[in-house]
Amino acid sequence: MTFRAFGGPHLYVQGPGALSQLADRVAALGGPAFVVADAVVADLLGDRLRAALGPDATFATFGGNARPARSTALRPPPGRRGRR
Repeated sequence: MTFRAFGGPHLYVQGPGALSQLADRVAALGGPAFVVADAVVADLLGDRLRAALGPDATFATFGGNARPARSTALRPPPGRRGRR
């Protein structure tokens, strides 16, 4: 038998104006933000995300399936990790 699990964020926010709240939500988590997006999302929202999150945010473009080896390579730079 094969089991699969998904671990998602404890809070999911969407709707009009949600991006305008992003900086405050990231700060509450201990910021700075580490944003991982595919090329399509980066093209569509990258400028808005950078404006909302400010210069301390780190961005990485990810393509393909989320597999452990690929996701391990996408880590924030040392010293840029927020609290958990």
